Amino acid sequence: MQAAGVAPPTEAEKDRFAKGLPLQFASLPREQQEYLRRAELRLVDFYVAYEGTIKTRAIVAADIRKSVHSSADVWREARQVENDAQYLARYYQLYRNEALTAGLDATEGERGHIGTGQIGESMMRNGGLYGPNR
Repeated sequence: MQAAGVAPPTEAEKDRFAKGLPLQFASLPREQQEYLRRAELRLVDFYVAYEGTIKTRAIVAADIRKSVHSSADVWREARQVENDAQYLARYYQLYRNEALTAGLDATEGERGHIGTGQIGESMMRNGGLYGPNR
């Protein structure tokens, strides 16, 4: 809701939902109960993709803004975002590609500095990796 700029539920709405949840949960089919039990695992998948990268976070936020126009849209888009953040799904793939690219860029940057940094200067001054006598 926050990402889409939609007003959050009121305290009264939250209270009403919380009070009705146990009865509603008990009446759900077993499959839906299990789906709700695994909500925290889905949330972890989402946070890994959303918090772990910059470009993927921007794409997720843009998708939410495009699809959520009122509080009635939130549940549907939340399920879609969860699905897209699961292992090997859309946001997961974007996150993985961005993280790999960032890792490769960092590795290349470190390689480029070895010859010019303090380690490189020390190696040149002392005759290489093992010193002048080897």
